[in-house]
Amino acid sequence: MKNLFAQIYEILIDLYGRALSYELAGICADQGIEKPELSLYVSIGLMSVGLSILMALIFYFVINHPYLNRWYHWLGMGVLNGLMAFGIGYYPIYTRLLDGVFCEEYLDPNSTTYITEANIFGFGIVNFCFSLVIFILTSFMVRWWSTNAATTPIPS
Repeated sequence: MKNLFAQIYEILIDLYGRALSYELAGICADQGIEKPELSLYVSIGLMSVGLSILMALIFYFVINHPYLNRWYHWLGMGVLNGLMAFGIGYYPIYTRLLDGVFCEEYLDPNSTTYITEANIFGFGIVNFCFSLVIFILTSFMVRWWSTNAATTPIPS
């Protein structure tokens, strides 16, 4: 599971960097130490997938109102989902940075593998995009069973 989420997230690794990728996978690069219990790829990935599926289900089966079945309402729900996923991808990693829980080489400002807040922000953007894709895929899978929003976002 860890490798699956790592492969998905690392498609856009240029936005957050190799050092943060190692930290998210639970690997201290310089020391060659792997800490699989600290892998954040799986927990962040599963929370983002669950959130995206939940938001799509809420739009199509809970909100499900004739006045709210326009593409821009669906887009608003997708963006809200993405913003929450950004928080899921940003906040836990940022608090780990502030607490100094990262491997030593990632915290040293003189190191080439130094992780900054910009790297973490980049990962939040990647998580935003990832959850948006999951939201779109879920939407197209479940929309047919909605009574009022079956044609949202694309009318048939």
